[in-house]
Amino acid sequence: MPVTPKKPNTNWPPSSLRKNLRLFPKRKIQKNKTKTSLKAKLGVALSEGDKVETGEGSRIELKLYDGSIIRIGENSSMVFEELKEDAGTMTDVSTIKVLFGRIWLNVKKTIGRKQESKIVTPKVTAAVKGTAYRSDVDKEGETNVNVYDGTVNVSKEGQEVTLSKLEQVTSKDLTKNPFDEAGDERDEWVRWNKSRDKLRVAMIFTETKGGAKMTVPTSEITMAEAFLGNYLFSVVDQAQIDKIREGEKLKAALKGDAAAAAAAGLEIGADMVVIGEATTDAIDSGLAGGMITGTANLVAKVIKTDTAEILGVGREPDRKVDLSGDTAVSLALVSTSKKLSAKLIDDIVKKWKEEARKGGTYDISVTNVTFEKLNVLQQVLATIADKNNVEKLAFTSTRALLNMAYVGDSATLAGKIAELEFKGFKVEVVGMTAYKVELEIKENK
Repeated sequence: MPVTPKKPNTNWPPSSLRKNLRLFPKRKIQKNKTKTSLKAKLGVALSEGDKVETGEGSRIELKLYDGSIIRIGENSSMVFEELKEDAGTMTDVSTIKVLFGRIWLNVKKTIGRKQESKIVTPKVTAAVKGTAYRSDVDKEGETNVNVYDGTVNVSKEGQEVTLSKLEQVTSKDLTKNPFDEAGDERDEWVRWNKSRDKLRVAMIFTETKGGAKMTVPTSEITMAEAFLGNYLFSVVDQAQIDKIREGEKLKAALKGDAAAAAAAGLEIGADMVVIGEATTDAIDSGLAGGMITGTANLVAKVIKTDTAEILGVGREPDRKVDLSGDTAVSLALVSTSKKLSAKLIDDIVKKWKEEARKGGTYDISVTNVTFEKLNVLQQVLATIADKNNVEKLAFTSTRALLNMAYVGDSATLAGKIAELEFKGFKVEVVGMTAYKVELEIKENK
């Protein structure tokens, strides 16, 4: 079992790494101090000098105490060479040596400390500055580095290049180049990592001009683009939203019903829904040259789908002037949407960080379950729930939805559930988002 530090560790990386999520088969940890080889399983801690290896079809996810994530892909080998912190000099020092294989890092940026953390491969060194990036190393040591957010300094034989968002470099020539994110996501390893890093957001807006409903809401498109520009979020495909746009739940949501908005969002797998209403008009300003004033007033709220809690709300008016009334209105809409997006994103991030520190409630979706097994599951989950609070929300056929209070993030909760034992059956963690853990009931063999 991992050793609990005497005081909270908020620096990256800490002196030990705690694996926290479901692992796949064919992986092992070679402990440096005891010179023993262990099967990687929930609860194992990594210390300085330990080596991690994965085989075919195997992945490992490690979670640091500050919330940073390291994921290791199949057929990989790496050594955690240096893991220490020096509070006296306000410096973090760490070195992860990647012998070969794939590594993905989503590192929390440390404020007020000099960081000397780095990934070392046989060909290059990548210094971490608080970012999301991956590194692929082949058996000859040739290395590719792709950055998804933040910055990474990559060096080789005295040469150094700084990579920013959506830039990549190879060890062969150390020349940075942009990469196409859509093409990059054809790689299943990339899609899997992004799905674990991001919060899924659904954007649902109505928009009127002079009282007439607009077919394509400019505010919805602009706000979606703003959220996509922040690495924390992914936006639900518009085709999925169109399937529910005329539904009764969504109509109720647009009238201010937060519970209806949450229910509509759950139907399309969103962690949160942004509901908005934009009213616009074009007014002859009477200015010389026939200029038209476009006005826009945007009201929006962010609703968490599992609890219907409102995470953020805002109103933003704006006006722009142009010779064309349509252009003036469009300019005003884009401007107000960008301003309100920035506010809502800030509200969401603050709220999410607060919940991770204080705990919250999480949906537990369960498949292949009977009512009798659901009762057992509820009782066992109560042993790790905050104040033993686990509620049944729904049960239909072999599917059920529970809600439980837990102090910690969903990643930690998923790991705790995977460690529990159930009489007569097994429970497997098959998925996770920021606010939900997905379980499947399996028969004991």
